[in-house]
Amino acid sequence: MKTFFYVFLLFLLFSCSGVPEGFKKYDSEHFSISYPEAWESSAGKGETLALFSQKSEDIQKINPAITVSGGKNEDDEDILERSTIILKESIPDYQEIFLDKGNPSRIVFKGKLNDFSCIWDVSIYKGKTDYFVTGLCEEKDYSKMKSVFEVSVKSFKAMK
Repeated sequence: MKTFFYVFLLFLLFSCSGVPEGFKKYDSEHFSISYPEAWESSAGKGETLALFSQKSEDIQKINPAITVSGGKNEDDEDILERSTIILKESIPDYQEIFLDKGNPSRIVFKGKLNDFSCIWDVSIYKGKTDYFVTGLCEEKDYSKMKSVFEVSVKSFKAMK
């Protein structure tokens, strides 16, 4: 009976690790996030990170990616509105698909990137540091990538 209890306890510890099956976890002193096991990560300066699928040999394709970037919170309550204005001005053929003003705020939009029709799925976490977690993929791939983006966003935790 004791052996069963210990085996069961070990099972619980491993199954409650907080990392969904098929994902791995990136930890930094600033934040943590889960992303697909087959993807690669590249940390930038400060509080930035790029997560991306294996590079395709097809140069006529945008590889799905998730980026995390953090910046000092300036108590800007209009961060979502300001971000939307900037996106409309800088993304050709910008079209808003979804908007949620909660915390995290979320905006999903489509537009052109290098002649590709793409979808950006952006979540904004407000705190001492504001974090933007952005999923990007070609529009034709969004139905299968949406759940990957959602798992990563749900797993995101700011450390400060």
